[in-house]
Amino acid sequence: MFRRSLFLALFVGSFFILKAQVHTSYLWHLEQPIYWPETSVWNPYQHQNVWESQYLKNNNGNWYSDGRQHPLNNLQEIFGNDDRKAVYQYRAKDAVQSLLEPAKPAPR
Repeated sequence: MFRRSLFLALFVGSFFILKAQVHTSYLWHLEQPIYWPETSVWNPYQHQNVWESQYLKNNNGNWYSDGRQHPLNNLQEIFGNDDRKAVYQYRAKDAVQSLLEPAKPAPR
């Protein structure tokens, strides 16, 4: 137990000595939102994501007792916008990549 505690103290302490920079990011908002909270047909341990919901709707699925196909949102219209395409395809990668670039001096 003493060895484990000593190792942990030395390990954590080394970060303070090295003054290592740690960059973190949490990109939850870029995950595909749930437009219809139905359990996934393909993975019963999660909800349907946008692609699955739209695929099932386009292939005569997701019919419910109210006589309508879900989700009711027009997902093609929502995710067809240029800003949505960009953020889901390359802007997030560019933002993370910018963290890895050397810092630029502030303008005077």
